[in-house]
Amino acid sequence: MREAVIMASNFQLDRVVFESDCQNLIQALKSKTAIPEIDAVLDDIWELSNHIPNIGFIWVPREANVAAHELAKLAAAVPQCSTTINNLPFSFTSLIKSEAEIA
Repeated sequence: MREAVIMASNFQLDRVVFESDCQNLIQALKSKTAIPEIDAVLDDIWELSNHIPNIGFIWVPREANVAAHELAKLAAAVPQCSTTINNLPFSFTSLIKSEAEIA
């Protein structure tokens, strides 16, 4: 989440919604409640959030977040991995469609 907020801030996006299947994280971000194990990361996210005028954090069920997990695994496995919505691997098309039906 921290890296995504950094990216949104760097791109000077002014309207962003971040989704996560980690309910504790989303609750902490929304309520500005500390979680001792990740307090420094939460502080970074809250500070960066101040630079994004319209920002939201939403919890989604794990089954509605499969594509994000698969893309993260791909990025971790392939150094210098770069993709955009226009050149997603074919396998992600069906994942995204099925998640849209869940959400």
